[in-house]
Amino acid sequence: MKNGIRCLLALCALLCLFGCGKREASPAPEASVSYADPEQMLTPEKLEHRDCETLGHVLSVPTCQKPATCYYCGHTEGELGAHDWTHATCRRRSTCTVCGAEQGELADHLFTEASCAGPASCVYCGLTTGEAKAHSFRGATCVSPSMCSVCMKKQGAALGHTWTEGSCTVDKVCTRCGRRQTAPGHRLEGGSCTEDSVCAVCGWHEPAKGHSFDENGVCTRCGKSRSAALQEEKTRTTEPASEEPTTALDVARLQSWNNTLAQLLETSYTKADEALDGGDFEQDKETAAEAAAALAEAVDLLKEMQTFCADNPELAAVSAQAKIIRNVIEDASKTKEFYESTFSSSVQRIRRASYDAQQILPKLVKAISALEKTK
Repeated sequence: MKNGIRCLLALCALLCLFGCGKREASPAPEASVSYADPEQMLTPEKLEHRDCETLGHVLSVPTCQKPATCYYCGHTEGELGAHDWTHATCRRRSTCTVCGAEQGELADHLFTEASCAGPASCVYCGLTTGEAKAHSFRGATCVSPSMCSVCMKKQGAALGHTWTEGSCTVDKVCTRCGRRQTAPGHRLEGGSCTEDSVCAVCGWHEPAKGHSFDENGVCTRCGKSRSAALQEEKTRTTEPASEEPTTALDVARLQSWNNTLAQLLETSYTKADEALDGGDFEQDKETAAEAAAALAEAVDLLKEMQTFCADNPELAAVSAQAKIIRNVIEDASKTKEFYESTFSSSVQRIRRASYDAQQILPKLVKAISALEKTK
């Protein structure tokens, strides 16, 4: 019955084709093709309306267990396909992924290369052969012991840092790795509005700042009234002079200033040199700023030294040398901003000023030493 209806429909189609020349020809039937996604095609609607005899079969790819088969009507064509063989290993022969059939012999072991972590081993069965290689140890560092570059095994201990001497104002630097410990700064003790503070570590004198009176005549630092402060000053200046020559105290203070000056110049030169040898502009810019700041601090110290020497003819030679050093470094110490286009020239000027000042420093030391011989 079904076949009869199909024949009748085909006959009607032929009559229409030949009886009406103005109509377009019917599309040609689709060719038989293989299709890799049957679930997308096997919808109930398509199964119901697909006519494989008219439109052609849609065939699957043949396998070793099933020939090419139409997804819609189950029609088969041709013979069974070939097996899909895997590669043989040392644990299993070549095997078909479809039916599980096996062929041939077991393959040889596939060994990895030996390393310090272990001997050569088969990637399939784990069989080992030979011996492990020796470790490849790199040298120890300040913070890490000797370590194998392959398996990271450690041996021995870290070397530890070897620090330069440093001071209150000069950073400590490791001579091995270059790591830097920031200078702690002075640890001042004592002092008042009229008396110097003294660093308990290096003996540096922080000059007294003097009284600072508010509108009510009271010192904001020590709380003394203006009259009390004036009376204290009067009493202090009229006290009998100490039996110890004042020159001795002057020399001690000048020597302390000189030591700090030498440290500041050395810090400025080292920082400038480090900035020129770096490779990170932002980091080098910070380092250069530290070099300029050390020079600026040295200028302030030289100003204090000149003020201290101004009213004492015996200190004229010291004042003269302090002035020369100040003139050498003052311009370079005023550098506040660093730009990439002029960075090298700016930092070289700071380093040069620090170096030149260090060459003059022995003359200042000589002038101060001469005072000890006259005390």
